[in-house]
Amino acid sequence: MFFLKKNLERLSYRVLVASNGKKGLQLAKRSKPDLIFLDIMMPEHTGFEMCKMLRATARTRFTPVVMVTALDGFEEKLEAMESGADYFFTKPPNKAELITKVNALVHFKKQREEFEQLRDDFVSMLVHDLKNPLAVILGNSDLLLKGFLGAVNKEQRETIEHIHINSRRI
Repeated sequence: MFFLKKNLERLSYRVLVASNGKKGLQLAKRSKPDLIFLDIMMPEHTGFEMCKMLRATARTRFTPVVMVTALDGFEEKLEAMESGADYFFTKPPNKAELITKVNALVHFKKQREEFEQLRDDFVSMLVHDLKNPLAVILGNSDLLLKGFLGAVNKEQRETIEHIHINSRRI
């Protein structure tokens, strides 16, 4: 992992290292990293177990995970992907491939976060914009039901009650 750390720091990435899977999971939850590298063979938890735990944790669910291992079998690559990894490198990784993939995964994560922020802003705006007209409908229908705007007949009252009840449901 020294190779990864050295090359990522040269690209101005801040690199945090954990000595085992348990500490790595705690560190990831606490620091909310842009990218996580896991060695398949680690103390405490395997990289596969760690990846599953990261995917099950709300704070790290969408953080890109890259598996790194000396193992070069198809089964390991398949298990890495099935556990939720976004990419797989065999040690030592090709430097150009490493840099390209890291930059792409970090860029994708930042785009996802921007999209989520836009979505949240849109939903907030939509809820706000829907509440204003509803408040007017509820307020006016309440005034009509209470007779403040004049008497209403039975048929009008039923229609106003229908408007009032259904406006509350929204």
